[in-house]
Amino acid sequence: MNQQWQTFLQTIGFVGLNTSHSDSEIGGSRALLTNSDVALVEASDLAVIHVSGEDAFDFFQAQICNDLSMVQADSAQTNGYCNPKGRLLALFTVVKVEAGFLVILPREMAQGFIKRLSMFVLRAKVSVAEREDLMVSAVIASQHSAVSTLAKLHDLNALPHTAMGAVTLNSQSDVERILINFPTHGESDKARFLFIGPVSAHIDFWQHCQQHFAEDACALVTYDTWRACDITSAQASVVTQTHEQFIPQMVNLQLTGGVSFKKGCYPGQEIVARVQYLGKLKRHMRRFSVELNQLPTPGASVASADDQNAGIIVDAIPRSCSVEQGVFTSSEFAQNTVDLLVVVKMDKPIDSFRIDGAVLTSEPMPYDFVELG
Repeated sequence: MNQQWQTFLQTIGFVGLNTSHSDSEIGGSRALLTNSDVALVEASDLAVIHVSGEDAFDFFQAQICNDLSMVQADSAQTNGYCNPKGRLLALFTVVKVEAGFLVILPREMAQGFIKRLSMFVLRAKVSVAEREDLMVSAVIASQHSAVSTLAKLHDLNALPHTAMGAVTLNSQSDVERILINFPTHGESDKARFLFIGPVSAHIDFWQHCQQHFAEDACALVTYDTWRACDITSAQASVVTQTHEQFIPQMVNLQLTGGVSFKKGCYPGQEIVARVQYLGKLKRHMRRFSVELNQLPTPGASVASADDQNAGIIVDAIPRSCSVEQGVFTSSEFAQNTVDLLVVVKMDKPIDSFRIDGAVLTSEPMPYDFVELG
């Protein structure tokens, strides 16, 4: 973590109100401030990679599964990087900047992504490198009034109003400062934004939020709360434990705008296209909840009555980290309830999945769910 940012967090008393991805016990330290209109999300778990150079577009377009030509100055895009077997090596957000493209993905995946992509640069005039001068934080607003207030803060002269919309903020420096609107499928009373910029810009933004919102209306939370929103919105992630486990359709990228079937060739395209057009998909991602005392990890297996490998966990977060009913909930609610995204076998009954004997409860999908096969 950037030392200047870490010092700032200590100054404002941020100690991590959720726990990190590696913790397994559910409850306790995951408490959030209740009845908060806004949550500021410490998102150092995300890294920013810059794909730049004269050949950046042609090179990057030939490597990834979505159509980069659809990314404009006012939009961001969900995208994936597959191996030749069509399995996702990484899943990320990409945004266009003057000097190429910025890629936002889990920090644990960053160096592997850079190393893999760099293998194919060859003679292309392209650079792939982490932008250590940029960092990521986020804000989640639970009320329309809070969103309106955010729009008036600092130099946020215009918030992106559509899902995956992007706005480049006013800046007196050459360093990018970008705000991206992320999906909150079906949750019209909420909005969430990812903020990319230098450390100084994040400090300014957080200070302005704390000044404009009452102390009990501005929660400080870790990245777990953002992940909880991803689960509620059924937005997949790929981490070390799920690396090369899923083809794009297994995690519903064909439903969430994360894969194109009209663009040119890329690694794994033949397999991805065959699944789409011949209807050979045997697994897909669904939302579940379950009562557990230990938090399951991404990549762990889910069983059914007759199959010990009936599913693979994409992500799992205690419900105490989530945003529900317009407020940020306290850990006293749903103490042992875990919300999950799981890629499950489509030929198994939806009520047959279990983790350590605990039955998974199917939760509604937040977008139109069209099955292949």
